[in-house]
Amino acid sequence: FARGPRAVAAGAECRYSLIPLEEDPQSWFAERAASVDGVIVETGRVRKGPLQIDWTHIQARQGLADTFLGVCAMPNGHQLYIRVYQSIGDTRLAKEAFERIIDGIVFDAD
Repeated sequence: FARGPRAVAAGAECRYSLIPLEEDPQSWFAERAASVDGVIVETGRVRKGPLQIDWTHIQARQGLADTFLGVCAMPNGHQLYIRVYQSIGDTRLAKEAFERIIDGIVFDAD
């Protein structure tokens, strides 16, 4: 995920929050896109067992950056946030990483 000796060109993060999202995912996605001067180019919803993950693909208006965001309201009232980003012009790599993260999500109610 890095090009050059110190450049971070791509990355992924998952954050589990005890505090649920207080707005609908689409509004949250729109706010995130505006905060990076990006445009939403794709949205969707994925079911993974009992979980429903809303996601979006945000593309920078200028440059090569892409961000894939996912948000999931967990059955226990908590929230899962997923973010994969890249700035090397490889949207396919970022999307594949995002999809693999979603495929790897397991929720155990215990």
